[in-house]
Amino acid sequence: MKRSQTSPETVPSFEPIERFVREVIPAVPGGRHMSTDATGHLDLIRGAATSRGLSTKTIGRTTYFYDGRLPVGGMTSWVPTLVNAEALAVTHSKDLTKQMLEAAGLPTPSGIAVGPDQFDEAAAHLAAARRPLVLKPSLGARGEGITTWITTEDDLRAAWSVAERPPGKDPTLVLEEQAEGVDIRAYVVGRRVAAAATRIHAHVVGDGRQTITELIAEKQVWRDQHAYMRRAPIVADPAVLARGGRTVDDVPAAHEVVVVSGLANVHAGGETVDVTELAHPDLLAMAVNAMRAIPGLGVAGVDLLAPDIGSAEGAVVLELNVQANIRVHQCPAYGRPRDVAGAIIDEMIATARYP
Repeated sequence: MKRSQTSPETVPSFEPIERFVREVIPAVPGGRHMSTDATGHLDLIRGAATSRGLSTKTIGRTTYFYDGRLPVGGMTSWVPTLVNAEALAVTHSKDLTKQMLEAAGLPTPSGIAVGPDQFDEAAAHLAAARRPLVLKPSLGARGEGITTWITTEDDLRAAWSVAERPPGKDPTLVLEEQAEGVDIRAYVVGRRVAAAATRIHAHVVGDGRQTITELIAEKQVWRDQHAYMRRAPIVADPAVLARGGRTVDDVPAAHEVVVVSGLANVHAGGETVDVTELAHPDLLAMAVNAMRAIPGLGVAGVDLLAPDIGSAEGAVVLELNVQANIRVHQCPAYGRPRDVAGAIIDEMIATARYP
């Protein structure tokens, strides 16, 4: 197995996440939230429109919201009319988004964009890296095609096959430094953050008796009752455990936090924690500025990574998602639900232009 010549760290540090689980989750306002509301993303937005006296009408692929005879906005699939075509094109590309963020002076993980025929260039970049890398398709969502903690050329080759796009899709790949910290999704509407939530990597907390496999099964019972998380089983990554010297048969000590996946996405077993009232104002301002860096972008889920939610120091902007699922905020695992759907409709009403 070929290793990077500069020997970047090979053991992932999940210390910020472990500290968050130990110190922040127990103090989150509202505590554990057992959501039984299965209302979907689009229905939540339609319901918010109806509650404000608007009527709906579907024309073509778009559902419009009407104030009397005049439309105030609408949704094409999951994309609000608050997002124009230029902004949609930029945010669909992780590479273009990164360039726009950097042009606005916002911090992003250092890295390069490569084509599917540039493996040698990617390998050279890895060899010069001082930290583990992440490879992800420029066009992608829900954590699909992403490989974390790449430290060897064999790692890179395996990640390459996972990230490559099928014919007809944007083939660009983004290879960037593995940033460490807590993953924060700030849902920005207009010029304010309507809600902010962390997405904590799939993890278990030891009791000194049960194996990691048994602890996962025990936690899954709770997830299976939660309206948002029940369709997303916890998936332990043997490679992540192995880098920490563990297997699924290990018995963690009482109160010991063990991260079992390199991804924080709910679809990979992650958990959402509302931090709207806990995140530092500078982090929220960074999210707003990230959205403002894209012309024509009026609403988006902005993904940040911060060593500590109590400070913006060392934080980076990962990407922007115009189709971010608002159920992350309306059905958190911990904390109070946030009415993001209402914020979207209110912004449509406030920015409607009548003759």
